Amino acid sequence: MTSEEIFERISEGSILLKDLDKEEEEWARKSDFKMDTLVAIKDRKRLWGMDVEISPYQGFAEETFKEIAAISRGVFQPKDIEEEWLGWGSRIHFTFRGERHTLDFRFNYDFLDVGSIMMKINDLIKDTGYQYYEILVDSGQCVFAIVLTKWEAEKLVKERRWRLRSEWRSY
Repeated sequence: MTSEEIFERISEGSILLKDLDKEEEEWARKSDFKMDTLVAIKDRKRLWGMDVEISPYQGFAEETFKEIAAISRGVFQPKDIEEEWLGWGSRIHFTFRGERHTLDFRFNYDFLDVGSIMMKINDLIKDTGYQYYEILVDSGQCVFAIVLTKWEAEKLVKERRWRLRSEWRSY
């Protein structure tokens, strides 16, 4: 099935190639990565994304942390998750593989430092063969993550021209 066929099925008629103008249609047909990204964003079981400009509120970090864990393909299953509200952000305390860990949800002005969160989680799961990869899309202040093996990531880069990185940046 082509990217276009997959996209048409997933979008359930809300956005179809036949509805695009000529310029948009040409772009969609030429770009595997861009088309795949449009499809992937709809897949909440395997992809996590958010607008990182946010005003923190009590409960935000725990909610976000659980969303990140939910796409882990089973390799990151933290337990006993507790959020410590700090007013300017939060600290998450959790148990993973029988050990207690702490993870700060830090902000740089109004922007959540997703990089520091993902670096910590990737370090915890490095022995599984899986890592959280950032999908490098031109999305302004949105961040998207997917959990892949190195082989899967290399295949997507080579065959579908995806732009990925597992070395997250702390901002």
